[in-house]
Amino acid sequence: MKFYIPTLRKSGQPLSRFRALRLHLSTCGLALILPLIFCAAAAAQGLARISGTVTDTTGAAIPNARLTATRVATGASSVAQSSGNGDYTFPSLAPD
Repeated sequence: MKFYIPTLRKSGQPLSRFRALRLHLSTCGLALILPLIFCAAAAAQGLARISGTVTDTTGAAIPNARLTATRVATGASSVAQSSGNGDYTFPSLAPD
């Protein structure tokens, strides 16, 4: 079995068989991984996120508050709880 050994050095000398094979495998690996990264990014674009801080009328944070976000179109709801400083996040919500 013969491998094509590309000439990549500035001196014009061919690469060793090991380096040529390593270059070939890394190029193939990159070609397989890049589409997976782009597919994951494309799939995540259809999601929304809500975040904020729960406060009372004086502006003081309300810790451990239970919050519910309800999608009006379907009635589906998601529950979150505020942190010790009143911060909350609803990750991965489906937009209308």
